[in-house]
Parts: sequence; C-alpha cells; structure tokens
Amino acid sequence: MGNMAKEAFAFLSSSRGILSLLTEMHICGDSDIPRSWLITGSGLCDEDALDSILIPDWRKHEYGWDRFGIDVPVKDGHPGTFVLSYLKNGLIPILVSRGRVHLNQVLHREQMLRLWLGVGFLLMGGGRYVISTQAVGGYGTEIEVGKIAIPTQLIGYHWPSSGYINVSTDGHPATESVFPHRESYVYRTLCASARYSGLDVCRKGLDLRYIPVVGPCFGGVAERDLFGNNCKCHTVGMSGKPEADGVAVENMTGNTDHPLTFVPIQVVSDNQDIPSDSEVVAEVRKKAPQVLQMVSFFLSEMEGNV
Repeated sequence: MGNMAKEAFAFLSSSRGILSLLTEMHICGDSDIPRSWLITGSGLCDEDALDSILIPDWRKHEYGWDRFGIDVPVKDGHPGTFVLSYLKNGLIPILVSRGRVHLNQVLHREQMLRLWLGVGFLLMGGGRYVISTQAVGGYGTEIEVGKIAIPTQLIGYHWPSSGYINVSTDGHPATESVFPHRESYVYRTLCASARYSGLDVCRKGLDLRYIPVVGPCFGGVAERDLFGNNCKCHTVGMSGKPEADGVAVENMTGNTDHPLTFVPIQVVSDNQDIPSDSEVVAEVRKKAPQVLQMVSFFLSEMEGNV
C-alpha cells in the first residue's frame, strides 16, 4: 500500500463518524461486496438524475463535508455535499460529490483527499474497477451535448521509475503513445455498452474517447492542447499538480496481473456552469437512466475479462 493510501486509512480512523456511516450502510466488512465500484465527481448534482439511478433512500446518506471538519468552498446554488449510496440494483456502491466540488479541488485539499480516497478504498472492497460518470461538465468544440464522451484530459499508465504520473507541460508531455489502442477489448466493450443503452459515443474532434488507466496510478491534466486538437476540458477526474508529485493510487488487491482500471464516462454539456433549468440539464436527466444501464452492462461484460 502506498503512502497516500496509508494516510487515507489513518485519516478515516480518526475522522468523525465516517466509519460508522459505512458500517451503517453495511459496506464496511461486507464479504458480498462486488469487485466493482463506481465513483462520480460533481456532475450528478441534480436530484431528478440521482433519483433515476440511485436506490430510493439515497437522501438518508447525504452528508456535508463540514460534518468531518472540512470547509469546502462551493458556488451558490450547489449543495456542497456528498452521497454514499448504491445504484438501483442495490449491488454497486457509489460515492457522489454534489455541487461544484471537483475532484481536482479535492486533491489539493489534504483532508478532503484523504477522506475521499479512504472512503473509495473501503467502497471498492478490494476490487479493481473504477468508473467515473460525469453528468455535466466539459467544454470545447469537440464535445457534443448529450453524447457519451470520455474526458480527454485524463491520462494514466504505469510509471515504474517514479510510481506517479507527472502531467506537467514542462515534464513528460502527453503523447499519443500514452493512450491504449482504440481497438482494445475494453474500448470495444465500452462502445458496445453505449450502443446497447441507446447512447452515442462522441467521435467529434479527438477520436480516442476511452482512456483506461492500467497500473497503480492515474492522473489528469487541466486545460491543455492534446495532439494539436485544442481539446480543452476542465479537470473532472483525479489530477496532480507537478509540484505535488502527482497522486499514486495502488491496486488494493496487490495483484499485478489484474491492475486497477479507471474508466471515465461522461454525459457532457457544452459548459461547466450551466443554469439548472437549461435544456442541457434536461437532457442530462433524460440520459441518466441510460448511463446507468450502460455502466451496468459494461461491468457485467468486463467481469473476468480484464
């Protein structure tokens, strides 16, 4: 276990009430936890969308960051909370940050990062799938509203010399060799899952839309040009400032034959700060059940094949 993981667990042990919350939900210590889990960022803050994908009593497990002594700056009109719940099938645990509290903000706030990673590790239950669904967010001419897209700013692969990913523009640049081949089994399964669920995989602009992270770490880059395509997306996944030496998240199973795979999936808008009554949000609400269906199908197809 890496130092970051150890610190996360140590923080959980001293954090007020978080372990009791997990125990209350029968997540912590449950031998029947699936080897898959799902984590979202701030995209699913709309209650109607959450109602369509989560078990009915999800509101009972919505908590403010301040409950754990963490002061979180959130924008007006956003709840600034997080939810510990399950998808509607009742099997896959989910951690949802509501409001404009992006994971890149979490990263640079030490207590939030430890809490987030610690809860995530416990939710994962020793598994190796991480799926991030972002309901709104992302902008740029290459993105089409309402289609499934993969945040192009997320990169990751095993970096044996250092154990983390340096995403600085002055360090190791993001090149096409970083990304896996688009005809890989995982990519094809993702596309098949989208088609099965009646969703379109966005192909406009940068064609490569599936970026799995194979190895013990993952990272992201904020607004950058990729391959000269001017793909500028705000960071919606875990990211690392170069001066912070990135973030190392090790496969908690310790099984190097089955490394952690990070699968970011996004139902995109054309702007990250759109009004809640906009047509884009209405589209997100409509698409949410299809995203759930896509994720469930993807997990069932992937189990035992990666």
